[in-house]
Amino acid sequence: MKATARPLSPLLLSVGVLSLGNGLFTILLALRMTADGYSSAETGLVLGAYFAGFIPAMLTAPSIIARVGHIRGYAAFAATAAAAVLLLPIVTHFAVWVAVRVVIGFCLAALFMTVESWLNVRRRWHGRG
Repeated sequence: MKATARPLSPLLLSVGVLSLGNGLFTILLALRMTADGYSSAETGLVLGAYFAGFIPAMLTAPSIIARVGHIRGYAAFAATAAAAVLLLPIVTHFAVWVAVRVVIGFCLAALFMTVESWLNVRRRWHGRG
């Protein structure tokens, strides 16, 4: 069991940190929008735009992962999500925030898909699949 868990622990730790950071960021964004005077409908649209990124991720991420590999795919999706998050405090226009949240949703869904695929590949390598 330890022989299997040890190589997977960095990957699982990264998913935990990613999930925790995403949850905290969503709370912070909702509080920031309320403090900036956005209506609850606008706040809901921005926060809901995150999930609009899941559908394009579902359609395109598997081919990206297959083409560039798990490590490069994970790095690219994580870097894009980080850049998108850093863009939000710089540009505070509502339409930009909606678009950026779609990008963040795409990247996070692709990251989760990459990790799941990576775990499945690791399982097959060790003859358990």
